[in-house]
Amino acid sequence: MIDERAPLLASASASYQSSVTDNLSSRPGILNDKIVYRNGHQGPPAPTFNNNPILEKVTPITLSWRDVNVSVPLTTKKKGCCGGESGLLGSKQILHGVNGCVQSGSLLAIMGASGAGKSTLLNVLTCRNTRNYSVSGEIHVNGFLVDKNINDMSAYVQQDDLFIGTLTVREQLQFRALLRMDKRVSSKDRLERVESVIQEMGLSKCATSRIGTPGGARKGISGGERKRLSFASEALTNPPIFFCDEPTSGLDTFMAKNIVHTLRKMAARGRVILCTIHQPSSDIFAMFNQILLLAEGRTAFLGSQQQAMEFFAKLQYPCPSNFNPADHFILTLAVEPGNEAECRNRTHQICDTFKESQEAKVIFDEIQEVLNSAQEKKSDPVIAQALAGGSRYESSWPKQFKYLFWRAWVGMLRDVILFRVRVAQVFTVGIIVGLVYLRLSVEQKSVMSINGAIFLLITNTSFSNLFAVVNSFPLELAVFFREYGSGLYRADTYYLAKTIVEVPVFVLITTLFATLTYWMIGNIYNFAYTRNKCEKYLC
Repeated sequence: MIDERAPLLASASASYQSSVTDNLSSRPGILNDKIVYRNGHQGPPAPTFNNNPILEKVTPITLSWRDVNVSVPLTTKKKGCCGGESGLLGSKQILHGVNGCVQSGSLLAIMGASGAGKSTLLNVLTCRNTRNYSVSGEIHVNGFLVDKNINDMSAYVQQDDLFIGTLTVREQLQFRALLRMDKRVSSKDRLERVESVIQEMGLSKCATSRIGTPGGARKGISGGERKRLSFASEALTNPPIFFCDEPTSGLDTFMAKNIVHTLRKMAARGRVILCTIHQPSSDIFAMFNQILLLAEGRTAFLGSQQQAMEFFAKLQYPCPSNFNPADHFILTLAVEPGNEAECRNRTHQICDTFKESQEAKVIFDEIQEVLNSAQEKKSDPVIAQALAGGSRYESSWPKQFKYLFWRAWVGMLRDVILFRVRVAQVFTVGIIVGLVYLRLSVEQKSVMSINGAIFLLITNTSFSNLFAVVNSFPLELAVFFREYGSGLYRADTYYLAKTIVEVPVFVLITTLFATLTYWMIGNIYNFAYTRNKCEKYLC
């Protein structure tokens, strides 16, 4: 059994994989049960969840990447006397032949100075945000080549925690569970899963609290709780691979330590967790059992912390006593302004030495061993299921509309401030219009005034409701792009649900405005006359 209080295994060798597999196989059924992903294909049974969601069993996974190269085209404008003309200046290499292999149970920290290629590598491994990149290389899971299908067996926790602020923590998780979990799981089991995740992630105290919006009028949960909610949202489907982009960004040391401790517990049960991290404290850095150091887009080191200390010491760059090793590695690999040539020579020396080192040879042998094993098996049930494809969405169109409508309706009812502002705006504009056209008489001399009043009422009613809808979409645009990109729902269901929810408010606002102006203006609402004028303006 793995002791969560003890340091995790640090070796990146084949013995490391064997020891982790032994630990996993010691728990009943962990190597025999098939994990179920979000594609909904037949074959494996519907997943069952216990009351320990974060620490429950997962199928062991080996993630490897070989000879990954990434470049981005550079464009320039050639200006002439008659304007400008864009042209291709060349390309900039971001990653240079990066190799790596991560076994089940690994908590890997991807580190390096700014511009080293950390986020680019994470994007390539997740097959996200690579539209403008030229990418070459191979990514394997259990020795089988994968591409965007890796998203069916992994979770991506991004740096920004984006949620609908009017929902509570429990409602946010219920919404994602009802839309994202395997369609063969019953609604009862999904809600039980949510309660288990809330308890395990330490969100019980804030389960009924509204999430809120950072910097908004209503304060919500804390930054650490928002980050744990991000992990909880992804843990609902129990993926064996987690990609985390700066999980401790914006958190104090205590909160950051709690987040990494949670990741450590998740990794201790056989998951593969990769994190880009910037300037971790010594306590936080010690929780990672493997580190990947990047410099100028090249691999400077991959292995355990102890191996990294020994490697840098051999190159005459020992870590001083009582000094944070993470800071030492980053400072050694950084390119200082004004001293670029010397710094680049140093980083190239370190990268070249690692490329020819025994550690790199072990990594290459591990990759080759996994590939050979995959060729012998010729198929893997987990990978075959993920590569099988199928529907992008777990929920049907009606269910997506139902839950999106519910979320939009709850958000509208709870956003009391916005509703009060709209009502106050209606009364203010209505009183002003009513005073301008106060008590008009239906006479020849008042015809132009009556026409102007009707035109103003129609345009104000139309545009006020139109702008209310137009302004509501940008507030949730970032959340929509993230949820739509992860296959949570369709774009048309979101648009229809969001629009239909506003209909009762439109009717109420229009009724209030028409009633107020009716009593102030007077006979303008003569039915026959007003009908003719409205038909004229609208048609």
